[in-house]
This record gives sequence, C-alpha cells and structure tokens, in this order.
Amino acid sequence: MQLTVEFHGTLRDAADGSSVTRQFGDDQTLGAVLEALADDYESLGPLVFGSDGRIRSNVAVAVNGDPVTGEPRRDRQLSDGDRLMLAPGLAGGGGNR
Repeated sequence: MQLTVEFHGTLRDAADGSSVTRQFGDDQTLGAVLEALADDYESLGPLVFGSDGRIRSNVAVAVNGDPVTGEPRRDRQLSDGDRLMLAPGLAGGGGNR
C-alpha cells in the first residue's frame, strides 16, 4: 500500500523533510508504519514513541484529516492512499499576562 506522511515541527526536522510518500506492506497499522519510518529516520523514533513503545501522548496524529484518538492508537488500521499527519504537541503558556 502507498501512504503519504506529512511531518510538522521537530518531526519534520527529524524526518529530513515535510512529507514522504512510500510503499508499505498490505494490512498495515499506524504503529507498524511509524516503526518503519523510525527505522528510516533514526532521530524520529524517540520523538514519536515513549519508552513503553506507545505513541507519545504529545504527538498529534491524523489520518485523512481525522484525528486519531483513544488507545491504543498504534492499532489503527490504515488503507492504501491514506494521508497521515504527524505533529508534536505544543507546550508552554504563561507568557505575558
């Protein structure tokens, strides 16, 4: 199956670009695709996966524009032609009040 993955923020830097389109095997889950991408881009894995192997809660994931929520997100089944979006969560606040 062919998927397009868009990377945003620090994930874009880790993946050496804003998007990639590539072939994956049939019947892929979100977790399997992210693991394959982490193998391709060494610095991506620690940003996406926690030490427990789960997708970090601060990583926003969408498939075809629909947010992937709930647990386990890594089990979300993907289809040929899907478009994934990965973005790090925003932190901070405070600022000037």
